[in-house]
Amino acid sequence: MQRIAFVTGGNGGIGTVVTERLLRDDFLVLFTYNKNDPDPAEILRRYPSSRAYHCNLLDRDEVDHLAKDVIEQYSKVDVLVNNAGVMLDQIFIKMNRDQWDYVIDVNLKSIFSFSHAFLPSMIKQNYGRIINISSITGLKGFHGKANYSASKAGIIGFTRALAVEVAPKGITVNAVTPGMIDTKMIKHIPEKYMASILNQIPVHRLGRPGEVASLVAFLAGEDSSYITGEAISVSGGY
Repeated sequence: MQRIAFVTGGNGGIGTVVTERLLRDDFLVLFTYNKNDPDPAEILRRYPSSRAYHCNLLDRDEVDHLAKDVIEQYSKVDVLVNNAGVMLDQIFIKMNRDQWDYVIDVNLKSIFSFSHAFLPSMIKQNYGRIINISSITGLKGFHGKANYSASKAGIIGFTRALAVEVAPKGITVNAVTPGMIDTKMIKHIPEKYMASILNQIPVHRLGRPGEVASLVAFLAGEDSSYITGEAISVSGGY
């Protein structure tokens, strides 16, 4: 039977590449996007079996309603990739509460609803994969990223705690912590700072979204059944 994967933020940056990789691996992929993401029509044209859902992850009612609809229609989700994330950088002394809440709500709180909604079907079938996209900033401090770092570190803590709870049910929970990946999220970094960052990366280059997607695809498969509660970096040794 074909496995069903659900990817949040599945049409933009790393999310697009993860979605396409899982589709190539013969998953039925359901993914969310928002108004700031590209039109998902191209993915849907190339992969007609996939399904895109517009979803505002700040709207808890909308998130809960979508999760309920997915379970009602498909009865289960085998693989959940909590990928959606935002950045709103500011040095902490100038950061206001709205900037803090916005990043925490999208990056950290949104994973509660989807994980909570899809876990019962995983438990029922004694099989499931939850993959949470964190960041190297959850492990390493960066200037102006107190809100982002807190959200991504929180994801790692959530991953490790949930993994312990559901391991006896054949469900693995892991985090992927990308480093400096060549996506639009890093385009705002001034060239002089980027040069300094590249000097700190042992492989001396940015990562490719496909390299993150390859790890996600492995963790989504059956060969990863003995890996759980881990935060695995894709960072070139950063």
